[in-house]
Amino acid sequence: MISQDEAIRWARDESQRLRELAQSEDVRRRMAIAAQARPLAAAALDFLHRQAPGSGFDISAEMIFTGERYAPEAWDALQRLAVILEDWTTYVEQGLADAVGREARARIEASTDLMEQVQQLLDDRGVHPAAPIMLAGAALEEFLRSLVITHSATVEGRAGLQAYGQALAKAGVLSQQDVKNVIAWAGLRNQAAHGEFEDLARANAVLMAQGVNLFLQQKGPVTTS
Repeated sequence: MISQDEAIRWARDESQRLRELAQSEDVRRRMAIAAQARPLAAAALDFLHRQAPGSGFDISAEMIFTGERYAPEAWDALQRLAVILEDWTTYVEQGLADAVGREARARIEASTDLMEQVQQLLDDRGVHPAAPIMLAGAALEEFLRSLVITHSATVEGRAGLQAYGQALAKAGVLSQQDVKNVIAWAGLRNQAAHGEFEDLARANAVLMAQGVNLFLQQKGPVTTS
């Protein structure tokens, strides 16, 4: 994994390369629309998708080459992408990305701590399964919120497990199956929160804990060092 300094240097070099391509006679003569210039922009698009997935930088860059309302000329598309790369470097250099990262990491740490408590409750056979289910739901919510922050996802409606899951799916972070799992876990937590204890068994709590732990391991945000 590249460091943040290396990512900034690459973005600057790539921005300069795109500007030079935008001004080249070859591009202006052979390419008319943005879609034709996409192969030249592939590295930059992939870079933004990896470094700032689901963010305004990522989405804006992609829309240059796929937007339906306005399709810029090829040279203009490359120029616009160069500007987005420069804006990203400024954003990172000003420490804004670090601020977001700190909040996200704090929430991830909180979710990890909560899942450790979930296991402690599961180890105690005298504890009703509603307790670990509630804590696992809280851990999942903290974790999803960390992903929302990391990927700048837009949450619609009342904040919560389902809203976070749907926002992350729209941002391309979670799959539809991931969202189904989140909704199922949210249902178990709601049962526990509303005192519907007769429908909850220890097996529900164990499976939820296992599922949430695996989800946390697989979906954790990637950060640069």
